[in-house]
Amino acid sequence: MLRSYRKTVIGRAEIRDRTLPLSRTARNLLLIIEPSQPAHHWLNMLLGATESDLVVLIRAGLIEVAPLPEAAPPEFVSNLSYAELYDSLNGLIREQLGLFKGYRFSLDIERATGLPELTDVAKRFIDVVHETRGATAAQLVARALGFIR
Repeated sequence: MLRSYRKTVIGRAEIRDRTLPLSRTARNLLLIIEPSQPAHHWLNMLLGATESDLVVLIRAGLIEVAPLPEAAPPEFVSNLSYAELYDSLNGLIREQLGLFKGYRFSLDIERATGLPELTDVAKRFIDVVHETRGATAAQLVARALGFIR
């Protein structure tokens, strides 16, 4: 079970609506599973979870194999100063995610004490934009934040 899985649209709806007769273990697995770790990590984390619970979720269409993440090249750095990156991030977060979804990033921006930490926030923000709005939007945001390849 080296594969990573992610929730499908149906899976997210099931979490919200609770319409299917899932076992407690399968439902808990559905709640915690995400592509950041392989399936065996989540199975080991949840007491009593087995591969059969995973199979139930797959067959019901609640989870699917997550695509392999695209690793950012090591030279992916911003050419903006701290102040420029700070201002750009604050403006783009509201524009791309709105006030409510962008709130967490706003807090992270305020906690950043230097350019390296602010750059990490910016990279995470680009990843979220990629997930929510697509690759084109993420590329535009990366350029606006001064990231070059």
